[in-house]
Amino acid sequence: MDAQTQVHNLYPNKGTYETECSGGQWEGDNGLPSTMNLLIGVVRNWGQSVLRWGMALEPDGQPNLGTGAACSKCRGVVAIDQSSGRVTYNADYYGLGQASKFVLPGAYHIDSSAGGNGISDVAFKNLDGTDVLVVYNSSSGSRTFDVQWGGQWFSYTLPAGAAATFKWSGR
Repeated sequence: MDAQTQVHNLYPNKGTYETECSGGQWEGDNGLPSTMNLLIGVVRNWGQSVLRWGMALEPDGQPNLGTGAACSKCRGVVAIDQSSGRVTYNADYYGLGQASKFVLPGAYHIDSSAGGNGISDVAFKNLDGTDVLVVYNSSSGSRTFDVQWGGQWFSYTLPAGAAATFKWSGR
């Protein structure tokens, strides 16, 4: 992700896009931490897209090419059991949903922070004038933080390992 800032600094008129970063068995059963760190980190480093590669795979990570360049231990954002048709929505799906449901096409990054208390966030302005804040708590305990916009603010407590999205309109 940091490499995107280096590219931006060298070529400020060019866009950077994170397009192929997979979740997989190396993350254990919970891809939410990696997905949230990717989502917030890419945007904080000038990225204009965030994608988890392998949108829909079978539970065993298939299909893949079986070559060194392929990901034999990847996890799809959703897993589809071909024999039963059962679809499993993985934590990657819900992590991406923290932004994709609220950050509309054409939105742009307006602010972000990475607090020393385990709270990281990224804020967007949608073209319809609404603002969106995506927050993730990477710490091992609940954290309370303040959200301020203009002269208004509120406090919120986020459990350990949880994400939240806030959307509002107005000045």
